[in-house]
Amino acid sequence: MKKCLIVSASFFPSFKSGGPVRSLCNLVRKIGTDYDLNVITLDRDLSDVKPFPNIESNAWQNKSSYCDTYYLSKGSSLLYNFKDIFEYKSYDLIYLNSFFDYSFSIRFLTLYFCKILKCDTVLLAPRGELTVGAMSLKKKKKLLYLFIFKFLGLHKRIIFHFTSQEEYLEAKNYLGEVKYKIVPNMHEVPPEYQEKDKKKNELKLLYLSRISEKKNLLTVIQSLMSIVEEYSIQFTIVGAYDNKSYWDKCLKAIEKLPQNITVIIKGVLDREQVFDEFRKNEVYVLPTLNENYGHAIVEGMINSNMVIISDQTPWSELCNNGGFVGTPFDIKFYTKSIQKIASFDKQKFNTNSYKSYMYCHTNLKSNENKITQLFE
Repeated sequence: MKKCLIVSASFFPSFKSGGPVRSLCNLVRKIGTDYDLNVITLDRDLSDVKPFPNIESNAWQNKSSYCDTYYLSKGSSLLYNFKDIFEYKSYDLIYLNSFFDYSFSIRFLTLYFCKILKCDTVLLAPRGELTVGAMSLKKKKKLLYLFIFKFLGLHKRIIFHFTSQEEYLEAKNYLGEVKYKIVPNMHEVPPEYQEKDKKKNELKLLYLSRISEKKNLLTVIQSLMSIVEEYSIQFTIVGAYDNKSYWDKCLKAIEKLPQNITVIIKGVLDREQVFDEFRKNEVYVLPTLNENYGHAIVEGMINSNMVIISDQTPWSELCNNGGFVGTPFDIKFYTKSIQKIASFDKQKFNTNSYKSYMYCHTNLKSNENKITQLFE
């Protein structure tokens, strides 16, 4: 049985970092009986001060049905823990889940380059970090690391995992020619379609993602400023902010919204609460600068929501399948889309949401057959 090491800053029971951790957990459940899987991750969730309860940090004593997990304590040294992590374990494949993460990608690549860490294959998933939208943020630092990465020839020594042809083509602009696989992310089991009791001229709108410039919440808020009085919008915001100054801009914009817009801020929720929000709301909106997959978009569709998204995701065909797709910063597009859906009665709304549900369901079924090829 092939022995594989998965390295990621977030893994079960983490949930604050969004899509990537869900993708990994779903992947491990899908292929965990076909491979001997080990996982190295951080011993706490995004921005948490304390480690997870009921785990043992810096040890391989954390076992599940699908993998053994090593939870690194914050600030721990790979070299200091090298004996525990690697000396008695050799791997056929190491799977890294970031391009720019220092602790959980760059350090491991450095050990691999120096031949301290030995394995047959390194597979690296950039998780959308090498797309145009993501590269526009902190671009100079990223380009400097890319120069060093290519100068050392690492782009020729590893295999890249992209989740779509679009992600590969954008990453190619920065990497050049590389070995790669295109395999979609693994999803959770879709629930049955459920009709929603949508009221005409009313709308329950949901933003559920990290609150950051990349996810572009501010554009949604600005679009709500022009919603005409006849439409009553309840807008729920779920997610952790990773940039306080950006969140402050969002809060100031919220203060200026008209009276027909009600805003509910819920912060970070656990997985069951997240699913509850999708079930309670009617439309999921995400004007993101880029998604290489978009777990929350998928969760919106499979939980019978209509979806309004930017054209920087693999789900642009939604515009022909009951959804709305526009450019990230087109405020008028989001205003018009929200008003149009708000005007729908129950029958019109459910007709569109069912189209999106079936479009997503068909794609997910097709993707399942490709998932098992990732570690081949």
